[in-house]
Amino acid sequence: MLLKDSDTSQLLMTVCVVWLIGGFVYYGITLSAGSISKEIHLNMFLMGLVEIPAYVLSRYLADTAGRKSSYISLTLLAAFFCLVSWSYPRKGGRLLFALVGKIFASGAFSLVWMWSPEIFPTGARSLTTAIGSQAARVGSILAPYVVVLMSEMESTVDGSGVSHPPLPQPIFAAVGCISALVACFLPETVGVEMI
Repeated sequence: MLLKDSDTSQLLMTVCVVWLIGGFVYYGITLSAGSISKEIHLNMFLMGLVEIPAYVLSRYLADTAGRKSSYISLTLLAAFFCLVSWSYPRKGGRLLFALVGKIFASGAFSLVWMWSPEIFPTGARSLTTAIGSQAARVGSILAPYVVVLMSEMESTVDGSGVSHPPLPQPIFAAVGCISALVACFLPETVGVEMI
C-alpha cells in the first residue's frame, strides 16, 4: 500500500531520514556527555533532567508555531549549541552548552514522534511510525561509534593556541543541519484535517 504510490513512498523515505538523523543526534549528544567533563554520573543525570523542559517546550511550540517550523528551529538550535559546546575553552561551559543543546535535540526528537504519524493516513500511521522508529534505531546504533572514534583521536590546536578536543559535537551539528534541511520537504500538519 505504501510503496505503490510514489508520493507516499518519497514521503516515507524523507520521514525515515528525519527519524534516523534525529536518533543519531539525540543519542549522540547523550552518549558524548562523558567526554564533556570528568563527572560522568553528574553529566548523565543532568542530561536526563533536561528532558523535562525539552518536552514541555516542544509541545508548546508544536501547538503554537507548528510542527515543521518548531522541528527545524529546535534542530538548528541544537546544532548551534553543539558547536558552541565544542568550541568553548572551559569544560564547565562545555557542559552547560551541551545541556542546552540537549534540550533542543530532545525537543526536536520528541516532535518527530508527534509529527510523523500525522503526515500519513490513519490506516498507515502505525506502520509508518514503526518504520521511522526503526530508522531512528539505526541512527542510535551509529552514534556510539562516532563518540568512541572521536574520543580516540588527538586534540588539535588552532592558530590562537587554543586546544580543541576531538569531540563529536561538530559531526552531530552538521548532521542536525542536514535533518533540518530535509524536514523542509515535509508538510505541516497543524490545522490540517487528518485523513
